[in-house]
Amino acid sequence: PTPTPTPTPTPTPTPGGAYTGATPAGMIDRGVVNNKRVFELPTRFTADTTIQNLPGAVYQIAGPVNVGTDVGGDGALAGGQAVTLTVQPGTVFVAAAGSDYLVVNRGSRLNAVGTASQPIIFTSRTNLQGTATDSTQGQWGGIIMLGRAPISDCNTAVPGGSASCQNVIEGTTSSLYGGATATDNSGTLQYVQI
Repeated sequence: PTPTPTPTPTPTPTPGGAYTGATPAGMIDRGVVNNKRVFELPTRFTADTTIQNLPGAVYQIAGPVNVGTDVGGDGALAGGQAVTLTVQPGTVFVAAAGSDYLVVNRGSRLNAVGTASQPIIFTSRTNLQGTATDSTQGQWGGIIMLGRAPISDCNTAVPGGSASCQNVIEGTTSSLYGGATATDNSGTLQYVQI
């Protein structure tokens, strides 16, 4: 008889160290937390940017982080700037307080497309530190995607659904949504854990 083959042992993952390469452009190195290098995002992305999934690195959202500058409900607001922020699969973001959030302004896009095996993760810094519990709340503010689709609740006396019909998103003082572009697109999120 043929002997039963010995099963191949399941490999034990070895923990990698914190990222030791160069700090990505426009970001601030905030040191190492739980064996991960923490890079703080800029307060505003002013050009198309790709956030890379660097082994041993995470990205911190500190305060409001804006993607682009509002282009207005008609897409022609003076000073507006449309920007696309692309996130590679497996990238991890952390934030520390309810006032830490990512804002995708009108005209800009967030393309965060992970995979089933490499989801993009947005979580709290306490989770990274290993101190979060099931009852921990208010650890970060979230992702706000503002578009130019028609709305009916205008903050001024203009017709609902018009390009000038806009409103301020809750929790902010100047982040606006609304317009007259029913097909407006603020990006794609797939395989994202929030």
